[in-house]
Amino acid sequence: PICFPVTIRIVPPYFSLAQVKCGVYDRTDVELTQAGVSAQSLKEVLPESVFQDLDGKLSVAYGNAALVAAIELAKEVVELKKQIAELRG
Repeated sequence: PICFPVTIRIVPPYFSLAQVKCGVYDRTDVELTQAGVSAQSLKEVLPESVFQDLDGKLSVAYGNAALVAAIELAKEVVELKKQIAELRG
């Protein structure tokens, strides 16, 4: 397999899923109701997962955002478990 050189940047410490607006919304381009996140609010914390088309419309790369979020949450769980273990002695 061909491997491409990559540079991986750490997600900034201010990354917070709690800041991202989510809910159920009605699309205006088609008659469809979906659950999702606000591209505008996600762009503030994880701009690499938000794309803008030629008309200026924003869209979310849900797979990218979900993977980053899951990894960051897993790191937080590991850290919290470590703190709990230290408190228990």
